[in-house]
Amino acid sequence: MRGEYVHFQPNIKDTENNQDDCTVRVLCHACDCTWQEAFAKLAEICIHDYIMPSTYGALDKALQVFGGCEKPSIHVPFKTVAECAGNGINGVVYCVDSLARDGLHVVAVGDGKYYDAFDSGDMVVVKIVEKKSEK
Repeated sequence: MRGEYVHFQPNIKDTENNQDDCTVRVLCHACDCTWQEAFAKLAEICIHDYIMPSTYGALDKALQVFGGCEKPSIHVPFKTVAECAGNGINGVVYCVDSLARDGLHVVAVGDGKYYDAFDSGDMVVVKIVEKKSEK
């Protein structure tokens, strides 16, 4: 089953998607906050741990601390971003992006949809960070 693409760009100044801010975008979605609030949360982790905001270790920790997410899983039951979204994954997926500087991209998924600044549905998933289920 294929999930539905939803354009998601909370950075109101980036109208042409020129920023490499996928880490901030997924944190916006996970925390339901503005781009500035998400960047501040990520920066807090980075300052404390002496790491760069573009590292995925920083994002993993921010998703756990602020976004209510589990620890990352390398068990990936679905091949693409769209398949993860369409099959009930709720959280963040890490995927291969040949255009990215470091070859990785992150995308928010949930409710049968994937949220990104461009249609990343066919990208191959390499890691999943799921939201904690509500009890």
